[in-house]
Amino acid sequence: QMEEAGYAPEEIERLLPAYMAAGWTASQASKAGFTAEQIAQAGYPPAAIVSSLAGEREDGTTAQEASAKGYTPSQMEQAGYAPQEVGAVLADKRAGGMTAGQASAAGYSPAVLRAAGYTPEEVGGVLAAQKAGGMTASQASAAGYSPDELSVAGYPQADIDLAAAAAGLREAPLARAEAPLVRQVASVRQLA
Repeated sequence: QMEEAGYAPEEIERLLPAYMAAGWTASQASKAGFTAEQIAQAGYPPAAIVSSLAGEREDGTTAQEASAKGYTPSQMEQAGYAPQEVGAVLADKRAGGMTAGQASAAGYSPAVLRAAGYTPEEVGGVLAAQKAGGMTASQASAAGYSPDELSVAGYPQADIDLAAAAAGLREAPLARAEAPLVRQVASVRQLA
């Protein structure tokens, strides 16, 4: 909004710290047209930025609008947007060619990836890279990956069962039933 009013980006960047020093809240800065990134760069604490977005959400700001204002997927989830709402934002990006790996790198959670329509194989592929980097099955489960996705990523069934138990599930029946087939599909895709 401020650029539309004729302010140069450098002018905008200099204004907000002065407003912050004068007592403006993150919510006031957002309502004045500053982006989430500008608000963060001015020094507002992350919790104040999320709180501001939560207030905007209560006032009717959609996830699409929050995304357009520069809020991150994580900030949107913390502000109370449901995975399906954030997933709708991501679904548009997916239709434009964003891969599951790119979406994950941009901060979209496993729940949002699923809500946007990525398959267990696509989400599991993202997890496989994290597994190669040292992520354990328990860490993956705590991060929101499903037993199916852990299976696709190549975790042993015993580790998946332990992670499921730690998450409060009795077992990981879907991963147990489909693991051999899913692993075969993943192996065939790797050969292609």
